[in-house]
Amino acid sequence: MEPQTPATPREPSAEERALHARHFGWLRARCERLLAGAESAEAAALQALAGLIREGAGGDEAARLLKLSGDVCVERLRGQGRLDAEWRRLVKGAAPGDAPEGAALRAQILSRLPGLRPADRGLALDHWLDGRTAGEIARARGLAERAVTRRLERLRAALDERLREVDGVGLTAPAPPLDPASLPRPDEATLARLTGIVDALPARPMGGPRRRLADPGVWGPALALTAFTGLLLFMLWPAPPVRQEPTPLGPLTTSVELMRYRDGRPDRPVPGDDLPAGETLGLRVTTSEDRVMVVTRLPEVGPATGVPGLEYWPVPAGAPLDIPPMLAPGDPGQERLFFFFCSMPLSTQTLLALTAEAHPPGMDGRRDLAGVHLKDVADCQVRSLLLRRQR
Repeated sequence: MEPQTPATPREPSAEERALHARHFGWLRARCERLLAGAESAEAAALQALAGLIREGAGGDEAARLLKLSGDVCVERLRGQGRLDAEWRRLVKGAAPGDAPEGAALRAQILSRLPGLRPADRGLALDHWLDGRTAGEIARARGLAERAVTRRLERLRAALDERLREVDGVGLTAPAPPLDPASLPRPDEATLARLTGIVDALPARPMGGPRRRLADPGVWGPALALTAFTGLLLFMLWPAPPVRQEPTPLGPLTTSVELMRYRDGRPDRPVPGDDLPAGETLGLRVTTSEDRVMVVTRLPEVGPATGVPGLEYWPVPAGAPLDIPPMLAPGDPGQERLFFFFCSMPLSTQTLLALTAEAHPPGMDGRRDLAGVHLKDVADCQVRSLLLRRQR
């Protein structure tokens, strides 16, 4: 495979600028109410807005973004992985501007969230933490307003009863709606991050933006065509075909090798021991799913740092990807490299903070991050390599 170089940042399109200016302020404020961590909330807002751009603008954009952002936040609050407790302490806490009653409400809802049905988790977050009405939730999720009202009443009664049994205190009233005058202004930095996330997502489907199943223009013709096709098959093909069971998707797998280059092309893998002090190395990485890779390095002495050029590198699934020599030699001696394979771009500073927490200065490390699967902030898998260079 020919060496690849990272794409240069592109200018945002007029549509991306317009959507960012219209929606990012209130979307980030909404995600901050649901997720508490400012950086995590900004990343969730960008992910939801990028999803809208990929689907195609149009229709009730605010309602579509309510559902997209709600689904992203529910996924981030599920919390799986071996470093859950440390990761939650790093990125979770009181939301910016939370009053004491707001913190109490957040604790009540999040403590009961895992016990709710998956279909009810988004409704609980939207109504109690973001102050959305039943009508707004119904429009966003393609449901009848009366049905949403009944589900919210059942949720309120069940949560209130459970909280009184456990804590002796009933459920707090929902949060007030967002104040438009207090919303932050979008900036160019988040717009630049948005274009990178949009480019990392799969291309939008042919035929423009998706239409909801609640629209009769979608399910009406489809239902009629399905009925006609079923009748035709019943008449012409009396014996039903054997249905093949789908092959389940395997677990995420990743691998990293150090590569020595010769004449500008990958030559052979090299071990991490007894490396020449001044040699710049390339990488060969493989992953079973499309990922974004970020590399950090932890020297023998001093804090962890990022690796210039190896931040937000897209790694497509399948065949091995050869990355040209960009791993400049560090100080002679020993260092450890960490490779974060994430489903969406994460701030290098966040990953450096996690590296420093796992490997405090002057210690060999309380835990090895290799093989860890992080789920709280983004779906990330971590690999590590130990390098020893000649002194």
